[in-house]
Parts: sequence; C-alpha cells; structure tokens
Amino acid sequence: MTHKDLKKKGVYLIYEPNYALGEQGHGINKKINQQLSLFNQFHDFQLINIFDYMNESKIKLIKLISWLLNNQIKNLNIKNVDYIYIRKPIPLQKSFLELLKAIRKNNPKVKIVMEIPTYPYDDEFTTFRTKILLSVDKLFRKKVKNIIDKISTYSEHKTIFSLPAIQVFNGIDCNTVPLVKTTKVKDEIRLIAVAQFATWHGYDRLIKGVANYYLTKTHQQPNLYVDMVGDGSVLEEYKTLVKELNLEKYIVFYGKCHGDKLTQIFDQADIAIGSLGSHRINIFISSQLKSREYLARGLPIVSSTKIDIIPNGFKYCLYVPENESDVDIQVLINFYCDLGNDYEKTKVEIRKFAESYCSMEYGMRSVIEYFAKD
Repeated sequence: MTHKDLKKKGVYLIYEPNYALGEQGHGINKKINQQLSLFNQFHDFQLINIFDYMNESKIKLIKLISWLLNNQIKNLNIKNVDYIYIRKPIPLQKSFLELLKAIRKNNPKVKIVMEIPTYPYDDEFTTFRTKILLSVDKLFRKKVKNIIDKISTYSEHKTIFSLPAIQVFNGIDCNTVPLVKTTKVKDEIRLIAVAQFATWHGYDRLIKGVANYYLTKTHQQPNLYVDMVGDGSVLEEYKTLVKELNLEKYIVFYGKCHGDKLTQIFDQADIAIGSLGSHRINIFISSQLKSREYLARGLPIVSSTKIDIIPNGFKYCLYVPENESDVDIQVLINFYCDLGNDYEKTKVEIRKFAESYCSMEYGMRSVIEYFAKD
C-alpha cells in the first residue's frame, strides 16, 4: 500500500435511493462512507450515486420490465479515472453496463471492481415483483465479463459471473462505535438483536426459544429479556408471534434506532444475537456488518451461521444449531455465565479483537492491493 497519490483518480459508484438520508436512511450508508474514506487515503476518489441520474418514479408493475430494459442514466459523463469501485445495483441494468462500457472506451486501462454484498443472493427474491427484478439481473449478469475486471465478495467463491473474485471482509471504523457500559445485573440477562428483519435472520427461532424457557423456568434461573431493534419485512410476524406466546413482558420492539438512542439500548445488553436463519437462503458464511458492531461494542455473540472473521474456538462466540430448531436459551445462559464475572475484562478483550480484525482497512486490503498493482 502507498500513501495517497493524487495522480490516481477513482470513482465509487453506488445505487442507493436513501443515501442522502445518511445513517437515518439505511445503516449501509455508514459502510459506504467508511469505504470511501479508506479509498481516499490512497487515491483521489469521488462518490457518485447513480440513482441521482435516473428518471425513477413509482412504476406500475406492467411497465417495470420495459423501464428496466430501456431506462437511461442521463447527464453523467465519467472520464479520466483509473479505478471504478461499484456497489452492485439490484438489478443490473442495460444503462448501467453501457455507462461502464463508455468509461472503459475512454480509458481501456481503467480497473473496474464490483462488490456483491451477498452471494449467492437469488433466494432473497421471493415476491412476484422482486422476481421480475431478478430476471432482469440474470439477463445482464451474463454480460459483465468483458466490462468488469473483478468481483469483490464476502463469500469464499473464486469466480462469480465468470469473473475472478477478490475476497474481502466487511469492516467498520471501531473508533465510531462506543464500548457498552453494561454491568452484570443479578438474576437478569438481556439479549439484543439489531437488523432489517427478514426471514433469513431467523429470530422466530429465538422467540420460540424464549417461550420454551419461561414454560419451565424456576426461581433460581435468571430472567431473560430480548431487545429487538429495527424494522423489516417480517417485523409484524415477530410481533404477532410474541403476542401469541404472551412474551410482551420479555421481548421489546424498538423500531429503527440510531446514534445515542441505539447506544442506550446497547448499553443494557449482555449478549448480541447474530443471524439464526441464513441457511434458509443457502448462506453458510456470514459477513454481516452487525457482527462487527457487536464485537466493537464488546459484546459476546450468538449465531447459527459461521462468522467469517471469527476463528474456531473463539470463546466469545457461541454457535447454535444451523437448522429450524428453537434456540435453547439455557445453553445461551450457560455460555454467558462461563465467561466469568470480570465483565470489564471481557468487553475489553472483545473490543481488542474487533480493532485487529474488523477494521475497514483490514477487510478491504485485497482491493487496495489490486488497485495498487501496475
């Protein structure tokens, strides 16, 4: 890696309707900004949101395919750049690929890398409308081979869309994430789950596990609470399940939270819950940003999906079965109790791990090195 060379210029292309809203729009905006900041440590990078250059409005379903095939990116002309980094739009579209062709025609030596945040991703498209998007994506993904140089992926795939893959890791700026202030409370354990709730998070398994726990709980066992932060497509299903199982006293829904409010909720947490259902969409390695934030805040993690940066035997991570069984809450409690009573030491050790393995520079170093090659 070299110091920033202003003679080398790059563009970070995104397609994010809510980017202008910052963190309030979507947590992924924070990641985009941190990646951009990292790229600018080495080169002169500009961020361009393709969404701002497209005539997009509410489109009736019957016109959607025609729009996807024929829409145009207007008034955008990118010249004299050395690097293009793309956060893959869903779906890939003709106009987007034509833009990349024009950039490459202007500069045949430009290096173009496209990041795919989740791969494979086809099983995430479950509704009729999203399956239309997927069909268009499948059409144009076949055409990227001669336009894009490499795919950056959080998976272990060596090739994607017939292109060589670069392995990256999701990273965060740990300096922006405060350590939790939690202190152990006798006879009480609090879990926290933060997500844009979807079926692959699998928190229905957790909710049912909490119900099972309280059916047989004795006075000697601690009370257990779950703070669920976020919204998403299955939020109402979760709320209905909690109500049906009479768990309103123990499972609290906060909706989307950011900044100080989110930190306040984290500050009462003892254990953070990662993905419990990624196997439902055939994802068996997790690189989700929330696992990085959990670690940076100093919280032990429970997950069913293997977390990419966590080594085998890491004592601050508990893996529960990767299936549809209800989560065994007593196993979680035993895991927590086995960490010992020096919770301040536990938090600091987890944070140190995050600072070593969750940084944005560590996660993106393969892309930085690729750009630096002659």
